[in-house]
Amino acid sequence: MTIFLILWLKNEYAWHLMKNYNYGIPALIEQGEIDNLYMGSSMFRQALSIDVLEKESKETHYILTYNGNQPFMEYIELEYLLKKGVKIKRLYLDMYVYTLASDPQISDEKIFSEIDIVTKKQVEALIEHIQPADRWSMWVTSNNEQLLMMFITGTLINNTFRNGVTLVECIGMDIGAYKKLCPPMEPDSINSLQISAIKNIINICSNNDIELIFLDTPKSHAVCDSANYRNIMKEYSDILEGYNVKHIVQGVDYDFDTDNSKFFMDAVHLSSEGRKVFTEELINEHLH
Repeated sequence: MTIFLILWLKNEYAWHLMKNYNYGIPALIEQGEIDNLYMGSSMFRQALSIDVLEKESKETHYILTYNGNQPFMEYIELEYLLKKGVKIKRLYLDMYVYTLASDPQISDEKIFSEIDIVTKKQVEALIEHIQPADRWSMWVTSNNEQLLMMFITGTLINNTFRNGVTLVECIGMDIGAYKKLCPPMEPDSINSLQISAIKNIINICSNNDIELIFLDTPKSHAVCDSANYRNIMKEYSDILEGYNVKHIVQGVDYDFDTDNSKFFMDAVHLSSEGRKVFTEELINEHLH
């Protein structure tokens, strides 16, 4: 009974312990309102400079990201924030082809310490063929080290993040390594559950007067030259155009110097230098 009580307390209330961190859902709930919320995967965390955003704009900015964050999970996160009373003026959503083409799954266990039991059950129900080991991780083992050492990890986190984004410097690639890059995956179709989540996000933003913009961050030549990637990106854009939703796409709405290997950490993530250049270019043309 003691063990079950501890697990219940952890899964229902652990997020309260993280309200003073500089990233994640709990800190955003504590803040209560935000002008510009950037929600997505590690693409956003590595592609957007909080220094540039705060310097060039008088509005508030928060970057909410999880590794491999997919549309089905982004909808759950958005719905959870709104239920907790967070006021969002404008939402920039990660327009990442590979998550749209993936089966629902969780790549970043950090999310499990930031939501309550009802929301975890919602996540669990959407993951088809979930394995016992995944359930064990979700309900029992995820983030235990961080919670047990929170007085230490909290200080480290707050020294390396601000408004949800990492302050750690990431160097770019040399030209030889950059030319050898390959696409992380080669999907040939989109996932119907992820498409449903996109539609749900569009609807919930419309119902809550949230301006919605989908944002495609720069990808390397290896990715952009992939026929599968281009085909799915075209299908993605067509869906958004059908709903009259604004979307900002590399090579269409902006050009980024993909010949400079120093701007990239790998095929899909920008370096610190690339992050600064991209954010400066973007805020002059598209961001608030």
